[in-house]
Amino acid sequence: MKAAVRCLGAAAIAVAIAAPRASALEKVTFGYFPVADFLMTFIAKDQGFFAKHGIDATLQLMTNNATSIPSALIGDSIQVGGTTLPVVLQADDSGLDIKTIAGSGSYQPGLHASALIVPADSPAKVPKDLEGKNVGVTGLNNMVHIIMVKWFAEQGADPAKIHFVEAQIQQIPDLIKSKELDAAVEFDPFLARILGAGTGRVLAYYTDFIPAGTATMVWAVSGNYADTHPDTIKGIRAALADALAYHEAHPDQDEATLEKYLPIPPAVLKSLQPSHYINTVDAAQVEYWSAMMRKQNRLTRPANPKEVLVP
Repeated sequence: MKAAVRCLGAAAIAVAIAAPRASALEKVTFGYFPVADFLMTFIAKDQGFFAKHGIDATLQLMTNNATSIPSALIGDSIQVGGTTLPVVLQADDSGLDIKTIAGSGSYQPGLHASALIVPADSPAKVPKDLEGKNVGVTGLNNMVHIIMVKWFAEQGADPAKIHFVEAQIQQIPDLIKSKELDAAVEFDPFLARILGAGTGRVLAYYTDFIPAGTATMVWAVSGNYADTHPDTIKGIRAALADALAYHEAHPDQDEATLEKYLPIPPAVLKSLQPSHYINTVDAAQVEYWSAMMRKQNRLTRPANPKEVLVP
């Protein structure tokens, strides 16, 4: 009996010791959108890398576009948000304090994970043919819209004559099929679905002019969160670094991971091109987007990398 009591006492002590460790995990909600760029975050969650670095991560699929992230961060409905550098720069320019803590995916010339598409029987042959037409983008004044304005101008079309329409990436396949849009920017895995179904065709791979390594999506936090949770941010970065190493060692597991987190049929996932993943964002990228946005009068002042990036 005494032995049993001693065993029970030892078990109670073990539980008491373990309990504080479990509660010490910092609860963090990540808001993400249904794109493959966030694979490293999915891996970090599934392989326990967040927990390893002290984070109890919840991954929340967002229904609005990436421009809604700053308000969600300020309102603390999420603590970390997947968005783009232009959205961060615009938020800061308007007085919100939003900072970037990590990268996600990156553009690579020839990596055609995004394209400007038109209905399969569209008469459009060149960008200028879309003047006066409705062109879908994932958000007005967001990164895609900014790129499109620059691209149309460089291709001899007048961006002022393009009717840009905001559309969620999940809606674009149906909008192209029904011809409610004359053209739209779409991303894998939805791009692969449209091409596979034959309802649309590629007019141009518009991202080929973007410098290699330019971040597609980034992870952002509020300035207050960055100031009050420096250790959590270090933990997030460490977990993403572990995830990148895991991805490089186990690329065969990517498809199953994406299938778990993206609302995409398995057959479509199989057709995806491999993405190029990065975990860092540097001052040069901030300056690249700042210059482009200033030229389009989307910022009142040049962006300061020191105000945008968490060291």
